[in-house]
Amino acid sequence: RQSLGAFAPSMESWQVEDLRVEWWKAARLPVNWKLAMEAFMEGYHVATTHPQLLPPGVTSMPGDAMWVKVPEDQVTASRWMTIGAKQMPSEMAAREFIDLNIKFMELVSDGMAGMTHQQEVEVARRLQNLDLPSNPAEAAPIWRKALNDAVMEYYGDLGVSVGDLHAVDAAGHGVAVNFGFPHYWLLPTFGSASSYRIRPLGPEECLFELWSLTRYPKGQEPAPARAPVPMAHDDPSWPAIPKQDFANLPKQQRGLHSGMEYMRLSHEMEGMISNYHRLIDGYLGGAPDHKIADALRHVSGPIDVPVADLQLW
Repeated sequence: RQSLGAFAPSMESWQVEDLRVEWWKAARLPVNWKLAMEAFMEGYHVATTHPQLLPPGVTSMPGDAMWVKVPEDQVTASRWMTIGAKQMPSEMAAREFIDLNIKFMELVSDGMAGMTHQQEVEVARRLQNLDLPSNPAEAAPIWRKALNDAVMEYYGDLGVSVGDLHAVDAAGHGVAVNFGFPHYWLLPTFGSASSYRIRPLGPEECLFELWSLTRYPKGQEPAPARAPVPMAHDDPSWPAIPKQDFANLPKQQRGLHSGMEYMRLSHEMEGMISNYHRLIDGYLGGAPDHKIADALRHVSGPIDVPVADLQLW
């Protein structure tokens, strides 16, 4: 538990022990497993890899989208937000604001299934007539609280607990992508989650597994899912979001053989990539066990974090 660092209390607050497998898919990716891991350690790639997830008015053209850190007292679902040259208006009708949020939930649900489950999209639709301030910045926390309440009520009526989603937000655990060293991801939002596991099959290939996880009333849980037969990474049946990631990765693998000797990372936002590789270097280089144990606690947890001083040597 100690080695999991921030991952452990965050996952406890989400009550992930009650999640069950809705479906389980796997792909053979023609990339080194660590490259596949890096693809989910930062949010920068969203602007061009997943342009459908950008806020209104933010385009995917170079220079038109950037990520800014959200003040600590305003954090709900993410520590970072995407902005662009054309910003969301300072005033917006409540129904328009709500429809935009529901559209985003639908895109994530269609693209990732469990990360925002279809049943939670339906819960959000019941709030379409919610009265909100015209300023989107003021409307956002009110919408989030109302949606949290509605989701907790929905699952409560099913006899299923999702815990206190307001407490999850208040504790800063509302981030959607969480990493457990060395190869595991859990992406919870509201009552459901997606999950990844990535394992090497060789230096140029890895096994990428993807789960849709949700909650079921007691006695209605599905039977344990069987391990799937891995599909091709470019199989047309993949959901939209992993399909987009899988399209990028083989190109990056070819780039590893280009002779590039180093890469510059954002110190504030892409720190997990650096932290992760330096921890692996510590294992391979024979760093003292107590220093490895201390470093482990800094590497697992939410993405989009600063570079940490792991003090391995």
